[in-house]
Parts: sequence; structure tokens; C-alpha cells
Amino acid sequence: MNKDSKDTLQDINAEILFYENNPHYKKGHFLMKYPFVCKKRDVSAFARRNQTTRAIIKKYIEKKFGRSDGVFKRILDAPCGPDADQEILCGLSREYHGMDISEKAVALCPSHIQTRVGDILHTGYPDGYFDMVSSFNFFHHVHKVGFKPFLDEFNRILDNNGVLLIVEPSLFYPLSWLMLLGRRVFGNISGLVPDERPINPFIMKKVVASAGFRLVTLRALTFAHNRLPVPLQYLVDLVMMPLSRVLPVGFLGWFAIYICEKKG
Repeated sequence: MNKDSKDTLQDINAEILFYENNPHYKKGHFLMKYPFVCKKRDVSAFARRNQTTRAIIKKYIEKKFGRSDGVFKRILDAPCGPDADQEILCGLSREYHGMDISEKAVALCPSHIQTRVGDILHTGYPDGYFDMVSSFNFFHHVHKVGFKPFLDEFNRILDNNGVLLIVEPSLFYPLSWLMLLGRRVFGNISGLVPDERPINPFIMKKVVASAGFRLVTLRALTFAHNRLPVPLQYLVDLVMMPLSRVLPVGFLGWFAIYICEKKG
């Protein structure tokens, strides 16, 4: 358990169990079976999200540096999970680091990732050690602790020209409200950690700025939820993704990317 300045506790054990033996996941519930859940839909939805994430990041890097391959000296992926998000980050850096609270997740990381087991609130890395930090699918787990303590730590370990990448589900995605309602009715059948819920992009924008970052990109990554049939996923994104640059349409995506630069 960890405590921030507001005496708010973070349930570290719940985060570890999320990887290792999730007690909330109800595999036998009828809503966790076909036709409501399908592995093919999961693979399709997250592959689409990851492909769009990589494309947006590479476009940003190419515009900023003139090229995208190996422009960063060190990237930290935190939390890194079992793959350090290499599907998205591969080729962008000369050196990769990954940090996670789960020993099991870290043990599964590719061998070229320099890993560390620990708490992201206290990474232990030197000041200005990284020129990029990526944090995907994390902040929506820590509403009670608050986003700023983690953002402050990321700011500390980034150099003066550092880039922070955040990918999170949006509270304004229409199906998010349906899922929240379903959780109230049926309970936590899908294995969410106790504090997990989508993020209000307006709040994230405000906290990012207060932690010393300049938000340069906020875009929807996909509008196609992983419970939608695969053909419908393609159709939804075909219609909605061209509109994703237009606010507030961009806030309505299932996931959003925040590309932030550390203020000099």
C-alpha cells in the first residue's frame, strides 16, 4: 500500500492480482461468454487501437525530429505489463526500460527490455534519465490516489525536452456509460480493479498542465469497443475516425492518446 500527500491509499495488492490471479473476473457469467464476449473481437479491437497509437506517435516524432527510428536514447514504459508495449514503441529508441508492480508481468517482458519491479510513485531512477516515458492503460486505475503524484514523478525522471505518452479510455465514450451501468447491476464481472473507471479528458488535460507538461496532441484512437462484432468495429471506425480530429468528437472515442512535452 502507498500513501500520497492527501493520505489516500492505493491498493497495490489489487494491481498485482490484476495480472496474477484476478479475483473479480467471473469467467462463468453469461455476459462473459459468447455472443457477448469473443476473443477474436478482443484481438481486433486492441490491434486497431495499437496500430493507430503507433501511427499517431510516429507522425508526431517525424514532424518534431524529421525521422522516427531510434530518435530517443531511453524510453521507460510504466507500467510495462508483460510486453512493454513493444507493438507500439518498437524501433523508436536505442534503449528500453520497463517498470511494473507485478513480478510476473516483468518476468514476461522481452529480454532486451531493462526491467525493474516497483512502485511508479517512487521509480528510483535519476532526475532527467529518460527522454520519453509511456504510460498506457494506467491512470484509470488510480482515481483515488490522483493522477498528479505519478505525473510529478514522470516529470522528474524526464529530461528537459522529454515526451510523455498517455493512452486511456474516455469517460465520454457512449458505451462507457453502459458499462458503468452494467457494473452496478451485475457487479464487477470483467475483472476491473476496485478503483478502475474511464477518465474525463478535461480533468486529465488540467492535471497534465499542473504537473509541468504541455499537451500537444489529444486524439481519439478508436471508437470500436471490443464487445462489438468485428465487422461492426470496422464500420464504426470507418465513419468516426475521420472526425476524430474535431473536438468534441475526439473526446467520444473509446481510447484517447495524450502526447505531452515537458515544459522547459
